[in-house]
Amino acid sequence: MALRQWSISSVLISGSETRTLSNSRCHATICAIAIDDYQARPLGLPAVSRTRTRLLWAVLILAAFLLRLVFIYFLGGNLDGDSNGYLLLGRNLLMNKVYSIQSGPPLDPTFTRVPGYPLFIALVYFIKLDSLGAIRFAQAIIDTSTCVAVGMFASGWEWDEKRKKFASIVAFLLAAVCPFTLRYVPAILSETLSTFFAVALVTAASYALLAQTQRQAFAWWAIAGITGALGTLVRPDGGLFFAAVIATLIGVSSLKNLTLKTEGRSATNVSFSLAIALIAFIVTFAPWGIRNEIIFHRFIMLQPRHQPLPDGCRRSSVRETFKMGTELFPDPSGSNTGEGLRFCRRTRARR
Repeated sequence: MALRQWSISSVLISGSETRTLSNSRCHATICAIAIDDYQARPLGLPAVSRTRTRLLWAVLILAAFLLRLVFIYFLGGNLDGDSNGYLLLGRNLLMNKVYSIQSGPPLDPTFTRVPGYPLFIALVYFIKLDSLGAIRFAQAIIDTSTCVAVGMFASGWEWDEKRKKFASIVAFLLAAVCPFTLRYVPAILSETLSTFFAVALVTAASYALLAQTQRQAFAWWAIAGITGALGTLVRPDGGLFFAAVIATLIGVSSLKNLTLKTEGRSATNVSFSLAIALIAFIVTFAPWGIRNEIIFHRFIMLQPRHQPLPDGCRRSSVRETFKMGTELFPDPSGSNTGEGLRFCRRTRARR
């Protein structure tokens, strides 16, 4: 038997098929709320407690994590060329304090890879030095967190309060057994970390659009900008996800008939949200471009295939990259001056 006290009268709801409401003095609104609450739960079945819900989520998360450990055990094999390059960048960052892909001195700085994933490797190495198992274990945790973010995303966009938990669990399970993301957990590649930031970005943007207050919306947009920048620092195509989120924000603001949970949204609020997301993105991403401007005298934001190279450099072919271990070579038709040409010549001569 559950007894709930109301300001005007009380409503008695029992586990049987009978219900007893208050007398005629009961306000119509309060009665409607009580009846809806009673009808929300099946007759004869107690409401699921928060403890049971937390226990269910704990079991699901643990099962998803163990599944990833199984993949690591059976598929954690040899490393490919990209993996070796990421490991060299991470080791040099931690031990030599230079972002270089070279295995020995002199360690010339490079911009051939955005620094997000090498920084992640350096952080893992700082905790447990030079351990591939530790990197894979950390990626299992990150990929499990991605599944949780998918569940949060589904729960946020489910309008029916009665089905939110069901939607989040189903979305979590689908993400947990997805073979396309599971396969990359044992690999020393940036896909797992990039997927996490992409899902975190769209989840934060969703919660910003559905926020009940302006303060909550602005906070979520700041998180969206930061996660968008971090995703772009891991893989340059992460910037496309952030661009899609910004386009969604602009599109939502232009559709007058679209009703969201946030009340009182105006053009000024949308402009502030857009500014907050962009500022958070720029502040997080700008240090990489500033570093390249200082070293190479060009504001390079993305890796070479996405942006022109400094004077005197050319991209290597696939065969040259595999054989020589670098993607940058001197360009005979280019300028004879510039840090880019000196860097490329040093790299080629040393190889």
